[in-house]
Amino acid sequence: MSGRGHGRFYVGTVVAVDPGESGRDLCVIAHRFGYALIYGPAALNTVPVLGHGCNNPLCQRIGPGHVKASSHAGNPLGDPRGARGRSRELRDLTRADPAAVAAAQTRLLRLGLQLPPFDL
Repeated sequence: MSGRGHGRFYVGTVVAVDPGESGRDLCVIAHRFGYALIYGPAALNTVPVLGHGCNNPLCQRIGPGHVKASSHAGNPLGDPRGARGRSRELRDLTRADPAAVAAAQTRLLRLGLQLPPFDL
């Protein structure tokens, strides 16, 4: 998970240019990777911050109208735990009781209070 609570994954290692240095891991923020897949890498370079309509750091939805160009100041979470704290708590709850989290998510989806985390 990133410092702001977003999902991330590693895609490889960048080879060091100087022989005495080691390479570094190349990490990608998951929703930015999805944005680049849909709109292209050039479009991603013009958007420093992606704001989600659901204001959920774990969200991976990139559908039209859900994600827009934003800024860190213009994309507040409004949760006292912060994005990373909220994401970690959800992760820990899911590890401890995945059935309970799935049931709660299903209930919120049915009530229209939460979007699915992925475009289906």
